[in-house]
Amino acid sequence: MAENTNYDNENNKIKIPENHGKKWTNDDDMKLVGLVKDGKNFEEISNIFKRTKISIELRIYLNIIKERDKKNDSLENLCKIYNCNIEKINKFIIDEEMKKENKKKYKEEKKQKKLLIKEENQIEKKNY
Repeated sequence: MAENTNYDNENNKIKIPENHGKKWTNDDDMKLVGLVKDGKNFEEISNIFKRTKISIELRIYLNIIKERDKKNDSLENLCKIYNCNIEKINKFIIDEEMKKENKKKYKEEKKQKKLLIKEENQIEKKNY
């Protein structure tokens, strides 16, 4: 079996965690929340899940957002519970909203281009 490796900016070989890129399950999320609330740090949790520290952090942020929306709880309170930085999660939320907005714009532009091409094709057909 091939080793899961990648290279960093200095071209050093780095190992890719076993579960890198795999989908998270509801059970994973419940276990993650429990570990965070038990006071485990990102390094410990990443070793348990065999994922990167950043993937653990981002998944925690997604869970906080889900919980905020579901229970109508404040980010400040949830950040205390999850022991995370409010500035980081606010930046994450803004970045996610920008991604959604950019995706909408892209889809709309693509739709407009298709309509324009369709109109041009109809004009060409009439000219023949």
